[in-house]
Amino acid sequence: TPESKLFINIPHPKALEHFHEFNRQSLQSIDIPIYLDFLSKSLSANGFYIDQVDSYSIGFESDDYQFIVARKKILNKSYEKKSWINKVKTHFYYKLHS
Repeated sequence: TPESKLFINIPHPKALEHFHEFNRQSLQSIDIPIYLDFLSKSLSANGFYIDQVDSYSIGFESDDYQFIVARKKILNKSYEKKSWINKVKTHFYYKLHS
């Protein structure tokens, strides 16, 4: 559907690079780094684009996971302007949560 979204949660490629070099025995055979350029090309070829990316840490000081949100490409979608009050609410929401 046009509203389709993909939520992808994967180990951070830099973390996997580190483990491949310094702690290979902790990895599974499927633990290979997936870089955004490769993922972007694959998603684009299937009608999606990367809308959001964020890295975070679960068990280490450095980021060891990342999530990616991809959305379906939609052409000729109309853009309606937000009301003034919705612009202000959005602005303050992001200020408070960043």
